[in-house]
Amino acid sequence: TSTIRALEPWKYPKSLHQGKNEKNGIAEAIPFLSCLTMFSYREAPLFTACFLILAVPLPVYAQQPEIISTEIIPQADGGVLEITLTQDPVSTRATQTKSGTKTVSKKNASGQVMWSASLKGTFTYDGKKATCTSSSITVNIRATSWKLSSKSAGKTGNKATGKVVMKQYYQNSVIDSVTQSITLSCSPSGALS
Repeated sequence: TSTIRALEPWKYPKSLHQGKNEKNGIAEAIPFLSCLTMFSYREAPLFTACFLILAVPLPVYAQQPEIISTEIIPQADGGVLEITLTQDPVSTRATQTKSGTKTVSKKNASGQVMWSASLKGTFTYDGKKATCTSSSITVNIRATSWKLSSKSAGKTGNKATGKVVMKQYYQNSVIDSVTQSITLSCSPSGALS
């Protein structure tokens, strides 16, 4: 007489019960793992490198002021005055606001900067008129023989104005004095000069 015995699943290795369906279930539960199953172990380093490259944020570089004009004025001592006009980056044309800087640099006969004075102005314009809303002046001294005597900044109408008085010393005596006035203007269309 033959005896029919029921299968006893607990006697068989667990690997026989866990098939492809369980593996796919885990991958579906964790979407990231389902992507990894598409790659072999040999492709894993390449996938990791690509992932890291995409994860690293790219540096954002700030916009630099635009140089509008540069003027060179020869001086009697063999040096020059270099006048540079720059315009700050404009985020949107709809603002109808312009900011710029006019810098006067005193250079000696060798081309070295002795000192520089920068007048910054901010303007609003509407196509019919322009108005200066703020002005400021800064001085940068490179040569120790030069000293700042005074500086001032103002605004009137569509102009930013500034003035510096620079003096050069030798053994505590003034041997040279320069009074430099700077004017920065804005046209009704927003052009700086």
